[in-house]
Amino acid sequence: MAYKERGNGQGSVTTLKDSKGKKKYQVRVTVGSKFDVEKERVIYTSKSLGVFKTKAEAEAVLAEYNSSPYDLTTKITTVGELYDYWSVKYFEKIAPSAKRSVESAWAYCESIKNLKLKKLGSSHIKDVMENGTREIIRGSKKEVRHTSTNTKLRIKSMFNLMLDEAVGLKLVTSNVARSFDVKDMRKEADYQKKKKSSFSNEELELLWKNLDYRFVDMILIGIYSGFRPSELCNIEVKNVDLENNTIVEGMKTEAGRDRVVPIHPLIKPLVEKRYNKAIELNSNWLFNDIYSPTSKHVTYDKFRHRFTEIMRYLGIQNKTGHCIRVTFITMAYTAGLPEYAIKRIVGHSLKGNVTDSVYNFVTADQLYQFMCQIPQYMSKEAQKNIQTSKELLSVLESLITNMKIEK
Repeated sequence: MAYKERGNGQGSVTTLKDSKGKKKYQVRVTVGSKFDVEKERVIYTSKSLGVFKTKAEAEAVLAEYNSSPYDLTTKITTVGELYDYWSVKYFEKIAPSAKRSVESAWAYCESIKNLKLKKLGSSHIKDVMENGTREIIRGSKKEVRHTSTNTKLRIKSMFNLMLDEAVGLKLVTSNVARSFDVKDMRKEADYQKKKKSSFSNEELELLWKNLDYRFVDMILIGIYSGFRPSELCNIEVKNVDLENNTIVEGMKTEAGRDRVVPIHPLIKPLVEKRYNKAIELNSNWLFNDIYSPTSKHVTYDKFRHRFTEIMRYLGIQNKTGHCIRVTFITMAYTAGLPEYAIKRIVGHSLKGNVTDSVYNFVTADQLYQFMCQIPQYMSKEAQKNIQTSKELLSVLESLITNMKIEK
């Protein structure tokens, strides 16, 4: 941000950049002051008069206000102007990740940006929720993205808040966004969130055949180890023992913390390659992105974006990062591993089962032998059982309970 200094109480013009890197100019003016006894000086409070496309326009607005103060909100006539006014204030009190969510939702509303605010109806909001699109440019490729269920909910929430502001400023008489509910949509979003399926044999084969695509190896390491995505990202080089085929990692629960996970023979070459690269980079972390302009460490945020990109590239649908862990548990169970061994590997508590928690103690070598029983692909019979056996589905559901994606 760049500021033009003025005398106390004369306001300021601030240079901002939007999500596309374009400059905009925000005008702030002084609306009050009080004397701070401890600091022995006057403290000024200010408010925003809006965001403008050019610096000259912003400077003119500030000069006009200082010569004859007025309420700039009377100049808000379109949906886009309301967004500019509202978002500046709203972004000041929310986290950067929440700001990105709002900006992403707004990107789907291009078709109504210039619509007169007083003509905005619930049908316009519903239309962008259902039919809104945004263009994503990745290198030389252009991609048109449509609204997902979660995006639709974010658009609805954004208009709820924007139009609450408009009603308060008396720009409109009612909040049309709150005139309809999205209960069914929320149920669908909750269902999709809970619905975690394992990768099919065909999808696993796609992953193995595309190991040269960046970060596919990280997904496969997760699938054949049972780590949560957040745990994968936090594996330290010092905790990888290639000689004894173990990785020590774990978080979230007492049972999962600092657990010893055997390295499946299938992923041993992948882990070894990552290990050697980390040593070469002098990195503390097993997973690194050599092309990252900032930190090389693959954080959860970075992994999430890479995962989405890989799924899109391979044409694999309806998968989240958490499906990695679900796939491991599914394959382990169908391979005949005892439940207590699966829980030891994935870090689930054995409380409530005295036999397993006290008497079924397993060594790292025994866990490794169990791990080796997990095949590269599930047998056709096992896949058929997964689809038809209510008993198996019940067991898997109990194993997967409380497994959530986390940062």
